[in-house]
Amino acid sequence: MQQRHPYPYPLPGLSPLEPEVVRNFNPWAVLEVLRIEALLRSKGVMELYRSEGPTLGSGLKLMLRYRVNWSVLEGSHYRYLDAPSSLETAAPGISVLSLNNLMWLAGALSSLNEKETSDLQELFFHWMQSETLWLCIDASLPPDVVIKTLRPILAQRSKPTRESSWETMQVDFLAWLDRFRCYDFRVRDGCPYEDIGQRVYALAPEAGGPDRVKKAVMAVRRLIDAAEQNAWPPAML
Repeated sequence: MQQRHPYPYPLPGLSPLEPEVVRNFNPWAVLEVLRIEALLRSKGVMELYRSEGPTLGSGLKLMLRYRVNWSVLEGSHYRYLDAPSSLETAAPGISVLSLNNLMWLAGALSSLNEKETSDLQELFFHWMQSETLWLCIDASLPPDVVIKTLRPILAQRSKPTRESSWETMQVDFLAWLDRFRCYDFRVRDGCPYEDIGQRVYALAPEAGGPDRVKKAVMAVRRLIDAAEQNAWPPAML
């Protein structure tokens, strides 16, 4: 049997999805969910959790490195798959700050000043000053006025990146969820490839042999590497 490498935390899970529902997902949101799923299986995130736990300090490091927080352990990133309908379902990269969010920022600043290294302080202030646009918008303003005002500001601040291709990338989301399951059964649980194929690809056993499972595990390993290196989205998607 393959050696087991248990994860330091339980992984969140999605409810079963129908193909017609998945077809309506925002491609940008799908890629962000896959990125976070890869990070949850990465060595860096697991080691941070093992060494420090889900604390304010480790959450700050997680945010600075990967732009996520420990709420992803509860599946908070799955909200991106819902149609934006509230403050809680804002798109990836867009946050509507609540009072609790502002208090977290204040606590993070205080923590940095007290005990963190100068390198982490520098990363934090670079993120606040150079990588994020902070806004305070009067909610009584008409949306078209706000959008018209912000568009030239955002155009000026925007930096061309690979993310500009997110909206046009087509990803087989359900296939990637199956690959993650293969990876978890193999790496976390140490299951044989034959057993994994029968469990994950039970509806198509003739196509779910050991070779397919091995390829799925290797694909997830490459996805994890890309997420850890912030080389996202990877071309192999």
